[in-house]
Amino acid sequence: MRHLLVFIVAILAWLPLQAQRPPVFRASTEQVVVPVTVKDAQGRLIGGLEAADFRLLEDAVEQKITGFSADPASLSVAVLIDAALSRPTAHRLRATFPSLAEAFSEFDEAGVFAFDVRFRTVADFTSDRDRIYEALKQMEIGAEYSQAGEPLSAPTPRINGWPVGGPPPSVRSGGAAPPMFKNVDDAVYAAARLLRARDPGRRKMILLISDGLNSTRNQVSTSDLLATLRKSGVGVYSIGLDDAKLSRNISVLARYGPPSGGEMFTVLKKTSIEPVYARITEQARYQYILTYVPQKPPTVAPVFRSIEVRVKRPAVTVIARDGYIPEPRAPQP
Repeated sequence: MRHLLVFIVAILAWLPLQAQRPPVFRASTEQVVVPVTVKDAQGRLIGGLEAADFRLLEDAVEQKITGFSADPASLSVAVLIDAALSRPTAHRLRATFPSLAEAFSEFDEAGVFAFDVRFRTVADFTSDRDRIYEALKQMEIGAEYSQAGEPLSAPTPRINGWPVGGPPPSVRSGGAAPPMFKNVDDAVYAAARLLRARDPGRRKMILLISDGLNSTRNQVSTSDLLATLRKSGVGVYSIGLDDAKLSRNISVLARYGPPSGGEMFTVLKKTSIEPVYARITEQARYQYILTYVPQKPPTVAPVFRSIEVRVKRPAVTVIARDGYIPEPRAPQP
């Protein structure tokens, strides 16, 4: 009995110490998923590749590919449209909406969203293409914004950012400038967060249509946005209109592709934008999916790790996200 009493006293003394000790978190091994698109010299998708056709490197160190899939996937798409396009461009864009709605299969789902200085939902996610088209038709897009781009396929020379002929009357007269700016970064961030809540079995993408004129008033920082894209698994496919097509490599739209595994397309006229819709959805649907377990264990601080995917074929273009930020390992007590 005396031994039992001593044991109980010891246990009671041990419990408060355990309550004060912080919990120990041990991170499990992280599996990294890398969607990959492979195109030939003419920009056509290359199918029929096997896992052995790929090499995958993290921070320049080759990794063992532990999972591979070439199966098509259904899509969850956030259609994100710039509402502050010039009126002529908006009119031409609106004429392409039937083709946009038809770019989705019966197994896909799409939500329709618009933005200028604010992000707003036009229609929630649905697989009904008629509802998608009705939402697109009801969108209010197009405004007389002085920097909202020139009519599709009709670029106008600019001096110091203004169209030739000088700034708009409101600026010349000293009055308040019209609401010409739009927060593209904030809109992409909001769309990515909505997509994260969708069915994890679907391939998630943002279809962004804009001239890429971005304000300096975004609430989300560029670094936070790119980090979110790298973590979310959401691909951003941008269609650049007007100014974006004139500054393809430096447009704000171009920076969303590398961290997300998406791509930027530029169009010159209405008839060239319609085939791009189906091209983008096909590209997202038929991506190769590579998975691997990093050789390097996670660190306490989240540090960016680069990803490079190579294909053992000549004259191909490989599109994959440029890296990721692993979940940090909690410090050991």
